[in-house]
Amino acid sequence: MRRTLMARSLLLSEGMAPNLYRVARELATRFGIDAPVEIYQAAGSENAAMHSVPSPVLMEVQGRMLSLLDDDTLAGLLGHELGHYLAHGEDNPHRGPTLAAMTILHGSNAPDSLMAAAQRLSMAQELTADRIGLLACSGLDAALRLEMVVVTGLAAETLTWDTEAYLVQSRDLMEATLAEGETAEGSTHPEHSLRTWALWLFSETDIYRQLTGHGSGTRTLTEVDALLLRVLGHPQLEIGIPTMLEDPPVEVHECALAACVLVATADGEFHDLEMQAIERVFAPLVPHWRDSLDPERALAEFQRLAPLITASGPRLQRSLFSVLAHVLAADGECSPDEVAAVVAIGGALGCRKLFIELLPAVLAHFGLDIHDVLARPERSIPMPPRGADVDEALMVYFQGIVRRGGGQVSLRRLLRMIGAYRSSPELIERLATTAERHGLGFEPALSDDLDAIHRLELLHGMAVPAVELPEAPIQGSGPDGERLRRALVRLRDKLISGDGRSPSIRLHICRPGRSVDLYELEGVSTGLAERTLALLRGGKRARLFDGEEIGAHDPARRAAQALVQLERERSTRYEETGADDLYLGYPFVTGLAGGYLFRAPLILHPVRIERGARGAAAISLVPPPDTVPIANQSALRLIFHRKGYSYPDELAEKADELAAVGPEALLGELALIGLGTVGSLDRLLPLADRRDELAEWRDDRLEIEECAVLGLFPQSSSDLLQDYDDLLSALDKGVRPIELFASAREVLPADLRQALAPDTVAPTEAEASPPVPVLYADPVQRGVLAAARTAPALVVDGPPGTGKSQVIVNLVADALARGEKVAVVCEKRAALDVVAHRLDGVGLRHLLAVVHDVQEDRRTLYGQVAARLENAESRNDDGFRRGLVAGEVDAVMARLQQRAALTGAMPPGHQGDAGYPMALGQLHTYASGLEVTEPCQMDTLAELPPSRLDPLAIQISALFPHTDLWRKGAPWRDPAGATVRASFAAYDSVNEREFLTNLISAHDAGTVLEQALAVAALPPEVAGHTLLEAATKGLSAVLDSRQWRDADAGREAFVTLLTKDTKPETVERTQPAWHALIDSQTQRQDANRMRWFGELIAALAMQAEGEDQLMELSQRWRDNEVALESFAEPVKFFIDPVFAQALAEVRTRGDSVARFLSPAWWRARKTVRDSLATQWPEMAAAPMGHVLLARIEGRAAAAQCWRMLADTM
Repeated sequence: MRRTLMARSLLLSEGMAPNLYRVARELATRFGIDAPVEIYQAAGSENAAMHSVPSPVLMEVQGRMLSLLDDDTLAGLLGHELGHYLAHGEDNPHRGPTLAAMTILHGSNAPDSLMAAAQRLSMAQELTADRIGLLACSGLDAALRLEMVVVTGLAAETLTWDTEAYLVQSRDLMEATLAEGETAEGSTHPEHSLRTWALWLFSETDIYRQLTGHGSGTRTLTEVDALLLRVLGHPQLEIGIPTMLEDPPVEVHECALAACVLVATADGEFHDLEMQAIERVFAPLVPHWRDSLDPERALAEFQRLAPLITASGPRLQRSLFSVLAHVLAADGECSPDEVAAVVAIGGALGCRKLFIELLPAVLAHFGLDIHDVLARPERSIPMPPRGADVDEALMVYFQGIVRRGGGQVSLRRLLRMIGAYRSSPELIERLATTAERHGLGFEPALSDDLDAIHRLELLHGMAVPAVELPEAPIQGSGPDGERLRRALVRLRDKLISGDGRSPSIRLHICRPGRSVDLYELEGVSTGLAERTLALLRGGKRARLFDGEEIGAHDPARRAAQALVQLERERSTRYEETGADDLYLGYPFVTGLAGGYLFRAPLILHPVRIERGARGAAAISLVPPPDTVPIANQSALRLIFHRKGYSYPDELAEKADELAAVGPEALLGELALIGLGTVGSLDRLLPLADRRDELAEWRDDRLEIEECAVLGLFPQSSSDLLQDYDDLLSALDKGVRPIELFASAREVLPADLRQALAPDTVAPTEAEASPPVPVLYADPVQRGVLAAARTAPALVVDGPPGTGKSQVIVNLVADALARGEKVAVVCEKRAALDVVAHRLDGVGLRHLLAVVHDVQEDRRTLYGQVAARLENAESRNDDGFRRGLVAGEVDAVMARLQQRAALTGAMPPGHQGDAGYPMALGQLHTYASGLEVTEPCQMDTLAELPPSRLDPLAIQISALFPHTDLWRKGAPWRDPAGATVRASFAAYDSVNEREFLTNLISAHDAGTVLEQALAVAALPPEVAGHTLLEAATKGLSAVLDSRQWRDADAGREAFVTLLTKDTKPETVERTQPAWHALIDSQTQRQDANRMRWFGELIAALAMQAEGEDQLMELSQRWRDNEVALESFAEPVKFFIDPVFAQALAEVRTRGDSVARFLSPAWWRARKTVRDSLATQWPEMAAAPMGHVLLARIEGRAAAAQCWRMLADTM
């Protein structure tokens, strides 16, 4: 052993690892071990091992284990290995069974029972060594940290986990395992939760307290061992070889005989040696054993009797495998088909995994590899059909033939429907009798020719029943309602998908989660696909398989998994789009039309996948009530379009009617139009992959394929489809169109819009009063508020910054003031948050219900509604707020009165002039171009003769480009402190010289101003003036943000901006930053956030590109304000794609108990735990549920905000 260790690892000397040897020798002395200790370091994954020799003590450590441990956890590791030396070494009284167990664990041919016993013994030995490791270290906390090191791979000193939380997690899992009667997971080593729980139990024993003085001492070692044995499981060993087929009933022998025949004939040849082997085994056991040598009869016998061996358990199944292996090797050859038959038999018995584990030893004799065999297409043995299902399917099928007035069928199809493979006089008589009972006869009569086509005709005197189609819906009220219905149908039809990527147009193969080939049910039970098709076409429930069949039959289990996956995808799409696209597509039409290749179902049968009640695993296919098959309008529209044919609405409606009758009727109608098809409907076929074949087609053709696929066949690419269906349903029930559409009538065609005009209603007192905006509104915005009260539909458009959000807030407030309900819908969440934030700013948040996600926000919304209902008292603002509002009103009134006085004044020099009757306000309104209730009366212009109008227009045109010089407010026209200058019309030469002197002085002053701008490094002329205005606004923002500047960082930021070295353009560039700071005051209530924002502004003052970053950063912080409340300090957290996928898996499983049975959930759980251990160790042991997921999402959002802030800095 030492030689082997020296060859593969490094013997650590005491000089290399002094601390390691110090701890090892101290522990050896404590445990009374006299032998010297040698420790070896090897490469590999983190692990440790003790090699069983008397002396020296040989310990081997792998990977970087030693670098991960501190002194306490190192003592626990070394104590564990020394525990193996003491308890399982040379002095172990049970050394014989221990060595036998090691041999079994490292072999591959041991029976399952012995392997299970050896595994449990190995796990029990590890728990024993753990106890000695606990005694070696400082206490339970160190032992638990050692477990966490082993599980996570993190260094002990970096672990900040709460070991108590880790212990609670492990304890809960093990107690749940005990309560559910399960056993622990593990092979040679127990799962870490069991080891943690076992350590805690031992720490509470009386013997642990005696040895260490710690622990409660409330348990005995016997009690603890009994609990551990229950979790480990300790089945009795079955030493010895059981006699093959020992005393089972004769039916078990018959089933085994049938299975052997299926294996012997799987390669197409029944060798004499194989028959002799079967004879030697079964001739003494099964009377008339030769009758079962026919493969088809053997299959029927196996299907009938297989449940006996399934129920008998692994021991009898293992015995059957031995017989099959004997037959497999009888002729000295082993073909892959025979091996596939053995695996298929295991699948039919529910023990496929067992057979695959036992096969390698048999295949090794023939030089075959099990992986190569399993890579071949899987074969399955179907279950026998249920008699009641056969009778019902046959009845529904014949009823459908009667309903259609006749039909045609092959004998092969009928035999498959009843689960038979070959004809017999008894079966032919049964089919003929059943058909006659339904009033049908075969022409010609049934014979042994399986593929001959027989006509099914109504017997003499049997009337053809009328085809029952769904009742025509009650059309909308009056002719306008009918026209509206047709218009809606046309709009709905425009949504019908014509995309070649859609499975409704082109389906070459079935993809998991999207579609399931119905023919695959033939592998579950003979004829199950035919029976299911017949039942669904007849509008009946089709029961596929129950929970027992799913558990005992691998093909049934795989089919059930595919259907469950399909149902989940259907449900997800329905929640996202509102469209239920699950249909059974049958038959398929394949061809070329105008060079376009398609392969799509012709008729779509609505269907639901129904699972058993109370979580049972049974699965059925059920046609929804009050539904009928429909034509695949997507495919038909495409075919007609590519062929250059018209496809009117009348033809589309007729196609749906004929689809309800059957594919023969619809194909006949298409043939009359010129779209004839080749192929026949005589038996169901699998949906084979024909892409290579179809790629060779060049000419237009249509071919019918009798394939049936259960899948998602979208008939619309828009989630508006459900809305259209709801509108049509309401119209059919007689609801008045105007009640349905209200203002939406504005989007209808003009004739319908006029016909659906609403009744005239007098405005209420609230509607008659002018709107009062809660936010500032200019005249244009006030016009929008007024128009919105009367316009049925209104579109308000404008570039960014024009006040659209203000208009929305004012519209909402005006509607609420009038007692109306309002829905605000935005495409993006950020836009909705802006409106909600502004409504919150004006005190209306208590009236809002903000919904970003119908699932995530449901709890918050319901809580808000409940709070409103429970608190019915009137809401009153406090006196302080009323005082502030009153003060604002007084200030506004004062400004309005001042403006009224100004606008009522007459132009200077024209007071009392009868020829100039308009006041300044009237002139201003007239010049603005705004709509006024009364047109301006310009009497002076009216008195001018026509000869004066043209010269006046020329003068006005010449003056207009210079309005910046003479308009009110021009610098030279309105000097500071001067009144509005009088007209120049009465100026004489003295006045003109004085004016010229003043103009020169103004020019000189302007020159001085421009020079001052240049000295201050400001741009000349208008740009410089703009910077001065921006500085004014910036200083105003400074005054408005006084609270923010109370923090030291805030003052430092403003000082930086206002120093003499600060460029003037900095003030203009950072102006949006001031307003962003003012708007975000609620996010900066604590000193830490003030400091961060202060440093940010100071940084922005030094760089020109920071403005856009600040605006984006402010928006991000507003979006995640709730998450940031829990993380006032910078935090780091990343969610990579693997982490995100694991979170999605955990979220999907939710709190369902079934998650414990899902390997995907356990893997995802481990990924989440590992990521949390690295990034957020405090939460690594938190319960895995919605609360933890919400906290992870909040931390990720906060981390993104802080990361973005740091990047901006």
